[in-house]
Amino acid sequence: MSYKLICPYCKTEIELDTDDYGDQIFAEDIFTVECRHCGKIVLVEPHVTVCLEGMECKCQGENHKWLPTITFPKCLTEMMCEYCGERRPMTDKEREEFNIPTIEDYMKSIRQNNETIKT
Repeated sequence: MSYKLICPYCKTEIELDTDDYGDQIFAEDIFTVECRHCGKIVLVEPHVTVCLEGMECKCQGENHKWLPTITFPKCLTEMMCEYCGERRPMTDKEREEFNIPTIEDYMKSIRQNNETIKT
C-alpha cells in the first residue's frame, strides 16, 4: 500500500510505500524522506484519521440477546450480547446448557489426561 504527500520545496508528489517505510507511516513520530525530484530532505508527520459510524442498538442496554463467545479453551467462554457487544461471565445454568466446563473442571481433566498418558 502506498501513501502520497507533496514535497514542500518543489511541489512534486512523493509516494511512500509501506514496504519501504513499514510502521513508520502509522507511528506518531516524525520521520524523514528524500524527495526523488529535488533531492531535499522532507519531514513527514503522520496523522491518523478515525471514522465512526452510528448504528442502532437493538437491546438499548437492557434487552440483551446473550450468546456464548467462541473461545479456546472453552472454560474461558463468556456471554456476549449479540446486539451491543457487552460481555459478562456465564451463569452455572448457562455453563450446563452449553456444556462449558469451569476452569477447575478443565484443569482437572488435563491432569487426568496427563496421568492416563503416563500409565
